[in-house]
Amino acid sequence: MTRLLLTAFFLLFTQAALAQSEDADANTLELKATCEHLILAVENSGLTFIRNNNRATGDKAAQHIRRKYEHFQDEITSPEEFIEFTATRSLMTGKAYEVVLADGQRMPLKDWMLGILQLYRDDSPSSP
Repeated sequence: MTRLLLTAFFLLFTQAALAQSEDADANTLELKATCEHLILAVENSGLTFIRNNNRATGDKAAQHIRRKYEHFQDEITSPEEFIEFTATRSLMTGKAYEVVLADGQRMPLKDWMLGILQLYRDDSPSSP
């Protein structure tokens, strides 16, 4: 009887652990998809990005953000953290990144990306 109870407990524990692992994998995939969407939004925006007073095209800014993402990937657990780690400021100078909008106005890249994230979430209710 004890052996049967132990076996049943083991099976329940294993099943719960597997379910939790599957949830974590799904969350990781959702996070990666969201981060990739944000990078592609920068790349395909047609806007000018400013980093340390240097202007860059969307594709160059996206390359930089992707490199920072690869560096910090293990520390990023949400899209907001992705933006904070990769698109807020220069690690070397501390200067905020900016984007030049179509009308010529500048805004912090962080704010622009948070807006893109909100639009993405509005279109994809299951996104993180």
